[in-house]
Amino acid sequence: MRSPIAKVAFERALSLGGIEAEVASAGTAALVGRPPLADAAQAAQRLGLDITGERARQLEAKHLQDVDLVVAMTREHLRWAVALEPRIWPVAYTLKQLARRVQAEPPTGDVASWLAEIARERSKTEMLGRLAADDLMDPVRQGRRAIFACAEEIVRLVDEVVAGLWGPLRRAVGPLG
Repeated sequence: MRSPIAKVAFERALSLGGIEAEVASAGTAALVGRPPLADAAQAAQRLGLDITGERARQLEAKHLQDVDLVVAMTREHLRWAVALEPRIWPVAYTLKQLARRVQAEPPTGDVASWLAEIARERSKTEMLGRLAADDLMDPVRQGRRAIFACAEEIVRLVDEVVAGLWGPLRRAVGPLG
């Protein structure tokens, strides 16, 4: 539920910022081929996103080849991705970690150089355990209100990350813009 919303939110924010990028989504426990939950699709629609065409796919090492940035929803997802492809560690973050980093020390040059710079300061122990400050809660089985709140948080964080890494969005996006 979180991954397709984040994917489409990144696509929209990058497009509005004039940034051409390929954005993909995959899960660590995906029900492969299934569409998003109806409540997730409604929450996304309320935020101006259409995730109805998205289908779940299982994360595999091949999805992590030649990536510039990997954004996970939780530390557990981050660990899973880094275990599949250890070379992604310098460019792999949870969405919340990345948003905090962008806010605390925004890039002054190109994004790749900034990612390399902040990677030198990181420790792989950042992946251990669970931390509410790094993890986006899983709203499935917590009701519609939780799904809508999670969707709003994802879109807000994605917009912050894209604006922080690539400059202000060309126009406000959704009700959170």
